[in-house]
Amino acid sequence: MARFIMAGRFQAIGFVIVFALLPLLGLFSNAAIALVALRKGWQEGLLLALIGSIAVAIFTYIEQHNFTFGFLLACIQWMPIILFAWILSQTISWETTLQALLGLSVVVVVVLHIIIPDPSVFWLELLSSTMNNAEVSAENKESLKVLEQGFAEITPLLAGIVVALSSLMIAVALLMARNWQAQLYNPGGFGEEFRELRIGKPAALISLLLVVIAFVTKTHIVLELLICSVAIFLFQGIALIHALVKLHNMHQLWLVAMYLLLVLLNTQMAIMLAAVGIIDSFADFRQRFIKQ
Repeated sequence: MARFIMAGRFQAIGFVIVFALLPLLGLFSNAAIALVALRKGWQEGLLLALIGSIAVAIFTYIEQHNFTFGFLLACIQWMPIILFAWILSQTISWETTLQALLGLSVVVVVVLHIIIPDPSVFWLELLSSTMNNAEVSAENKESLKVLEQGFAEITPLLAGIVVALSSLMIAVALLMARNWQAQLYNPGGFGEEFRELRIGKPAALISLLLVVIAFVTKTHIVLELLICSVAIFLFQGIALIHALVKLHNMHQLWLVAMYLLLVLLNTQMAIMLAAVGIIDSFADFRQRFIKQ
């Protein structure tokens, strides 16, 4: 894939458009844009994203007669990826990049709460409007009503959940792009780089403070910020497990088990790995095991 993307501009454009339009495979188009931005600069990444956004907009116009929606949706998805790919290319530091991503997540959540004073009402009205505009059968409408009831329970935290998932997708796209880049230009380099991934003590301290405030106040916005923190520190927890498996020459099945649990028990496992990542920021388990 990486070799095809880097073969030329037209190949990269074709790859991005095809995977952007395929269900559940949009992450590959995200990673392709990140790879181009990492290797050829943010200008080339921006050009690729704009052309891809126009293609997505044309598709949404054909399907829903709405050009602007598709264009804006694609831009909102790809522009942050270009920004953080540029930060990573300039700093060569996952710590700086992920700290910046966490910082942006916090800002976006706070701004959303300022713009939308009552998030619960906003999200419910949005879902209700979508359901009313959609052409669904009577049976499906009953299912959607059940969905709406469940949706109502998480609406107070939905802004944080959406932002956290977006941050997660950005980080995954960057990791995929960096891995592809290493495969082409520095074979084996990504594994060593990923196993050393850390977010840093300042972010860990803020996360612990959020845990305390959330426990005491139960304030929705604090819980949302904590969710964003979990999404980022999850990667340090995963990197630590990879490092320990490598240091102790353990079987790769340990990693398979970790990812399987992350899929099956996604929320619980993500919280546990993020907690391990936060603790590692202070304990530095990798150095401890190296010394032993």
